[in-house]
Amino acid sequence: MIPQPRRAVLVAPALALLLLVLPSTAFGQATRTWVSGVGDDANPCSRTAPCRTFAGAISKTAAGGEMNAIDPGAFGPVNINKSLTIRSQVEAGILASGTNGIVVNAAPTDKVVLDGLDIHGAGTGAPTSLVGIKVLQARAVQIRRTDISRMQAGIAVVPNAASSTRVTITDSHVYNNGVGIFNGPSIATSPFAVTVVRRSLIAENTCGVVAASTGPNATTPNAGADCGSAAGPLNQVSAIELFDSGIHDNDTGVYARGAASLVDLSENYITGHSAFGLRSVGGGQLRSFSSNVIVNNGASDVPTVLGKQ
Repeated sequence: MIPQPRRAVLVAPALALLLLVLPSTAFGQATRTWVSGVGDDANPCSRTAPCRTFAGAISKTAAGGEMNAIDPGAFGPVNINKSLTIRSQVEAGILASGTNGIVVNAAPTDKVVLDGLDIHGAGTGAPTSLVGIKVLQARAVQIRRTDISRMQAGIAVVPNAASSTRVTITDSHVYNNGVGIFNGPSIATSPFAVTVVRRSLIAENTCGVVAASTGPNATTPNAGADCGSAAGPLNQVSAIELFDSGIHDNDTGVYARGAASLVDLSENYITGHSAFGLRSVGGGQLRSFSSNVIVNNGASDVPTVLGKQ
């Protein structure tokens, strides 16, 4: 038998002892964490010892990781500052009274996915109810299968840094808010903000879908002052692509304000608006590409028709 070197004999037990005494956080955060209506934020957020809130779980979730809901519950507002997925197959509620539901303020290369959430405010357009999902900075944000209601603004994309942001909203329901979906820069150096809406329902808001290239928009958008955007010095690119969606029974359905604002429309049903189905102010651009049904509105501006109809 070949004897082991003395140093190896001494180091192995010491390493084993170190592994026992070091806390698990020394080895990094979990790539998947869990929340439950009966959880506790003092827990490690594992499947068998879940946390109680999204805010409690995010500090224990690694960048690029995923937070999941085990059972239905209200899991509270959360600020997201890294690449992250929040996904639920059950009712994962966020009651946002006097605060924003979710704020995304991550690095310009980060990607965030929000899937299967139910965000509810204190009242339609009330000052105590801010934004359901507020996007300040990230490379990409995907919002899927999410309901947002009774907020001052349902979704607000207001980049606060000189980096491009793309938000995609699919299979979601944004209803009974002051502003349903708002896209507009919040500072003069914001170069590019695009929001894509597909297969979604935007209904019973004061203002349904708003692209605003004039500001200022740094504060929470609201349904006053021409659908959330008072005249101001900004003239940055604000673009919304609206496809295969229902926009109905808002006061104003689709609104483009400012010469650098652009809304592209295809395969939408835009109806039942007491003021305007489509509205363009200050050179805002409305472009129709195919088969939009725009009927039974109080009035409607005429879009520029491009491509196959």
